[in-house]
Amino acid sequence: MKRSLSAPRGLILFAVPAVAIVVVPVVAVILRANWSNFLASISTDVSRTALVLSMRTSLLTTSLALIFGTPLAWLLASREFKFKSLLRALCVLPMVLPPVVGGVALLYAFGRRGVVGSALNDWFGWQLAFTQTAAVLAQFFVAAPFFIVVMEAAFGQIDQRVVGSARTYGAGPWRTFVTVTLGLVRPSLVAALVLTWARALGEFGATIAFAGNTEGRTQTVPLAVFSQLESGDDSALALSMLMMFVSLIVLVALRGKWISTLSGGQRQRVALARAFLSPSEILLLDEPTNSLDAVSRDEVRRAMKSFFATYEGIVILVSHDADEVAEIATRVANIEVVSRDITTARLSA
Repeated sequence: MKRSLSAPRGLILFAVPAVAIVVVPVVAVILRANWSNFLASISTDVSRTALVLSMRTSLLTTSLALIFGTPLAWLLASREFKFKSLLRALCVLPMVLPPVVGGVALLYAFGRRGVVGSALNDWFGWQLAFTQTAAVLAQFFVAAPFFIVVMEAAFGQIDQRVVGSARTYGAGPWRTFVTVTLGLVRPSLVAALVLTWARALGEFGATIAFAGNTEGRTQTVPLAVFSQLESGDDSALALSMLMMFVSLIVLVALRGKWISTLSGGQRQRVALARAFLSPSEILLLDEPTNSLDAVSRDEVRRAMKSFFATYEGIVILVSHDADEVAEIATRVANIEVVSRDITTARLSA
């Protein structure tokens, strides 16, 4: 059974307003929804068209995030270059930018008189604004940063020794990336795709500013809810319920993969912290830094050396990293497997 410490007196009371502000509106929508007419409300021509358009544009947006966001996330996680911090900040800026402002920025960039849009219109006769393409661009602008953030964190946790081993055995760069690197981050990749799709599906502000709200052409589900709410149509409540169900399913599905699950490196650091906080007479550390990236590995090694300097017990460190052993250990036992039945050990100071 998990032990729980007593909370400060009265602390829980301060959580009640937060719960009320978040939960009461959701409960209100559930109570006010006309459940007997729910299917009919989401099956009207306007609602059905908006649903089909939302699914088409959000899935296309997610595909574009996968194709273009994966290399960008890998670049940010694996390479050091000038202005990297600035590039990262610009790539995730839409996460904190008001969506309507993002729509205005897209309009001035890709609109008929925009910086890029004017050239496209003059040279090719392409007009992006207030089209379904504009809806996809708006959704990508707002949703892709979520994909990039998740995947950058996932790529940053990869043990580069595993990737290097694949290259050593003859795998080319592309084969290593597709089969090894992406294979190691598969759970995070799935979570990033689902999260990106859900964010694209619910996009409103940037879409209405850049793509407009034309029924049957650019009116996605959030825009249809807005229009139906203005006209007093009960379908707005039904579509709102549908969007809430989708969002809840996404959150429940991602809970074990991204929202609450620690990465391997994070779990390893938590385990080390627990061992240091409640040390016993003998402390056994088996490959304590093998799941950490280079920066975290150096930080943890420094913390281990500082802890061992005052620790009075016995520490047994098992490691295949010769640099780690040379940096931390005071006495080393080299164990060599000669054959399946013969093992030799050599103790050195």
